[in-house]
Amino acid sequence: MSGAGFGTLARRRIDGPAVRAVLDRIAFGPVSRNKILAGTVAALCLAVFILQTISFVFLWDTDSPSYYIAAQGLRRHVNIYDDRAFQDLSAEVFGKSIIVYPYIYPPLLAQIILPLSALPYETYFLVLYVINLLLTLYCLYLMADVLDLKRSGSALPALFLFVLLVANHPLEITIHHGQINMLVLAFVLLFLKFQKSGKASAAGLFLALAVFIKIYPVLLILPSAFTRKWKSVLAFAVASAGLGLASLAASGTAIWASFIRSTIDVFLGKPASVFIRGFQSSPNNLSLKGMLGQAASLFRLPAGLAPVAYVLAAAGLFLMMAAAARKTGLKADIPLQGALLLIATLILAPLTWSHHYTIMMFPLAYAFERAVRERRYAAFLPFALLGAVILYYPVGGGFPFNQARLLAALAFFAGLLAFARPRIEASHA
Repeated sequence: MSGAGFGTLARRRIDGPAVRAVLDRIAFGPVSRNKILAGTVAALCLAVFILQTISFVFLWDTDSPSYYIAAQGLRRHVNIYDDRAFQDLSAEVFGKSIIVYPYIYPPLLAQIILPLSALPYETYFLVLYVINLLLTLYCLYLMADVLDLKRSGSALPALFLFVLLVANHPLEITIHHGQINMLVLAFVLLFLKFQKSGKASAAGLFLALAVFIKIYPVLLILPSAFTRKWKSVLAFAVASAGLGLASLAASGTAIWASFIRSTIDVFLGKPASVFIRGFQSSPNNLSLKGMLGQAASLFRLPAGLAPVAYVLAAAGLFLMMAAAARKTGLKADIPLQGALLLIATLILAPLTWSHHYTIMMFPLAYAFERAVRERRYAAFLPFALLGAVILYYPVGGGFPFNQARLLAALAFFAGLLAFARPRIEASHA
């Protein structure tokens, strides 16, 4: 039997009346509605997650110290985007034996962390660990709100969020590194929440906060621009201008000028920092740009081919969304917009590491909630397989196996567009 035939047979068996009846009882029966059982499962998942990560407060990493040194640099009026000055400050604070990665984020993040940088580093990281745990739980709450899990009529989508805590290697790395992915995700989810409720000003503010910490969430304003929701676009622009002016007033124009120059260099592939040049060519860079660069180097392709392929691939992603917009109801489905564009940020960012893939929690939760609500259990199987690769595939091996997460994210993006189509067709039927 061919692979396609086997897949069709498996799908028919899962979608068969007997199996569907059993799955319906699991998803919507008394067991699913038992609040004590659901609460116990959620509490166990949370306990396992804390046990998985509590030891991280005693370990050392190079991401969290980078934020700490950046905040110290603002306190001491050091240009945190000057690689030599940054490393000199790091040696002064931590000693010359400690390597700290350069700071490549907007100044606003360092300004937010500035009060915490007054603490000794060990205390600072402990506080950051607790904040990250709280932000993770808050993100689960926001996902439940944005996806409106109550309408599914089942407790399984909510429990699925807690399961994602336990089986989530990128999230573990985020906590271990002291990364700020959960803060950015919280701001993005708040943007989606207020965008759904038509509160353009609040939505614009939270998206601006996400963009001023990490640039890539700016893609989430594109649906408003293409559908001519100018109120949302204006709210984002005004909030961005306000944050920019406030940050300029606090840090001065020199810091921002250095940040803009370094960011342009990263996008153009001409960074002055040796660290950043190493990052871009690293086999751990799980972005489209990183994969194309590695392929060009490995197969000795012309130097100009990778940028052209990157632009064509990026255009292809957005054309796929535009082509599917009418059939999927994308214009009105704010959570679907968010799920697709979060995946796009992972694919199109020039630097994407394993821990960035923690934001795939939201697209996975979206797919699972719809599969349960619409009783399309078999349709979730491909997303479960891709999610397993994205959330727990070890980065290793040679090209292209080191890019398994990126390839799975590309497949997830295409699959989510196909999965969303029956919604409108079913409503017409």
